[in-house]
Amino acid sequence: MHLSPARLAAAALCAATLAPTLAAACGGVFCNSGPGQPPVAQAGENIVFAPDGDQMHMIVRLTWSGPPTEFGWLMPVPPDVEAAVAPEGLFVQLDQALTPFFVLRAVFQEGCGDDGFGGMGGSPGAGGQPGAGGSAGVDVLARAPVGPYDMVVLRGDDFGAIEGWLRTNDFQVPNGAAAVMQPYLEMRQAFMALKLLPGTSGGDVVPVHLTFTSPTPAIPLRPTGLAADRDMPIRVHLLGPARAVPINYLHVQIDQARVDWSTGGDNYDDVVAVAVDDAGGQAFATDFAGTFRPVAPRRLESATLEAVAAARTVGELRAVADGDAVWYLINGPDTLRVLRAALDPNAEIGADDVLARLTCPWNGCGIPPSVDAVGLDGAALVERLEGEIFGPWERIDALFDAHPFVTRLTTRMDMDEMTVDPVFDFNPDLDRVSAQRQAFRFFRCAPGGGWDPVRGHIEFNDGRFMGAVRSRNQAIRRRDGRVVQGAGLRGAWIVEQHYAAGQPDIVADY
Repeated sequence: MHLSPARLAAAALCAATLAPTLAAACGGVFCNSGPGQPPVAQAGENIVFAPDGDQMHMIVRLTWSGPPTEFGWLMPVPPDVEAAVAPEGLFVQLDQALTPFFVLRAVFQEGCGDDGFGGMGGSPGAGGQPGAGGSAGVDVLARAPVGPYDMVVLRGDDFGAIEGWLRTNDFQVPNGAAAVMQPYLEMRQAFMALKLLPGTSGGDVVPVHLTFTSPTPAIPLRPTGLAADRDMPIRVHLLGPARAVPINYLHVQIDQARVDWSTGGDNYDDVVAVAVDDAGGQAFATDFAGTFRPVAPRRLESATLEAVAAARTVGELRAVADGDAVWYLINGPDTLRVLRAALDPNAEIGADDVLARLTCPWNGCGIPPSVDAVGLDGAALVERLEGEIFGPWERIDALFDAHPFVTRLTTRMDMDEMTVDPVFDFNPDLDRVSAQRQAFRFFRCAPGGGWDPVRGHIEFNDGRFMGAVRSRNQAIRRRDGRVVQGAGLRGAWIVEQHYAAGQPDIVADY
């Protein structure tokens, strides 16, 4: 190990001085549970950044499972911010394609005979490579419905006045927000607040697409630190000309020997959490850096959309395009959400039962007449398809057309570690990073012939070896912020400081 605590602290301090002026925004989902009580904790953040000239696009995934009247989101933003909804399906695809997975390839010693492993041989060269009116002191810059949200953007000189306006108008404000928001107030930032519109539910919470003037992607984490789970996951996807790196946070390369390769790396997040702690609590790991493009759902034909708009019952909808319209609507989180919203809320059969029946025929079930008779607002359904799916996906397609290179960074942080807002930049001198990580399991001959399931070793792509039997016992597992397996083991292999050009400085090499 080549690190002293003093050097680690000095590296972090030096990195902080390199951060460009903060000009982006992010906040937290808040729910005050009562006077004097702490707000309900946020479970995680999932964000996409994409530069567009002097504009920055930021798409934020929101999650909420509580009462709709208690939902709230508050964040500092540039005054010129514009908001729209974004599809949940984008983040589903990002998670499916860019989450690291770990492949253990088998290599068998020759001349052992066949004991049932026939055809499974391999070599280290086989397979893929890793790689509305204001009040005193408050200006209402904008207020409008955005999808399921009531959105307002406020500006003022005193956060107490802003907080008073928000509470008077039934927006959630976390306890202790004033102290955390003051630095953003001094930077002349505005504040965006969201709440759910009347008649919506917690299931209507969707990602938000923000656009504002900014030269640099950055995450103001300090508001999130008011209410966050332990080991809160933060995943950042950065579209740009090259691989993205944290500028004022450290970067970690995990110790692959701490991954449970037998499960495909289901403990990866646990290893990252320990690695980040090894780096002092403020660091990111790179999950992926390379080209990626999500697949937008196809747009229904104009004639089909006209027929859907004319439908007044579920039965009429099922008849559109020989059932193709229903098949389309039940095959994604976004289309299911807009279909649910179009159903008659006063029908004797609830929306959950209707949707369950609609998805059942593809498994051989039938639809009773009572379901076909449920009322439907076809025109509202088409309007939401256009506004919440087709239109948003067109904007997302344009961003990925302009920036096919995507970097996914991940970290895990506790509330008390969210004291510095991470800032990112793009470095053209760095290699790509594959989501597929690879190691090799070497089987040796058994004394009686065949291959010994115990003897042998695992070789990692950094050239290190580990006995095969020891590998699973050396995996790190964590629960509720505590290490429950592998206590005392490090999750980091290398801790480094990245820059906007050149190679990183090694802060620690374990």
